[in-house]
Amino acid sequence: MGNAAEQGAIEILTGLVARQSFMNALDDTFVVSAIIISFVLPLTFMLSKKRVEKERQRQEQLYVPRQQPLRHHR
Repeated sequence: MGNAAEQGAIEILTGLVARQSFMNALDDTFVVSAIIISFVLPLTFMLSKKRVEKERQRQEQLYVPRQQPLRHHR
């Protein structure tokens, strides 16, 4: 009977360790994400509106198909 009690205690401890390691992994992921965001967010404010508008126009020229004006045939 002592063996079953030991096995049960080991299973409980294993579950607690697994739960704690999962929480630590989530915590580490959150910290890394916060660091990345804290470096990237100021960069978005450094983009000038003029540069963004220029790039938008360039992208439109690349990807929007050009339409030929309709000609009336007589």
